[in-house]
Amino acid sequence: MEPCNLNKNGYIELEEYTDEYRAISYKYANDTARNFAFLTAAIFSFIITLVVLDIDIVKHKFR
Repeated sequence: MEPCNLNKNGYIELEEYTDEYRAISYKYANDTARNFAFLTAAIFSFIITLVVLDIDIVKHKFR
């Protein structure tokens, strides 16, 4: 996105919305990995939770 920042102020302002910027931002927003990141994180969190729960159950069962 840095090449689209024409006045180098760190922000893309309305005057800087060029066809190149629109193409890059469309590609960036429609990235498949980025769109499914929340699902991947949810599955990973669920697996970690199951492992911790199993450890806790085994730990308390064999006291």
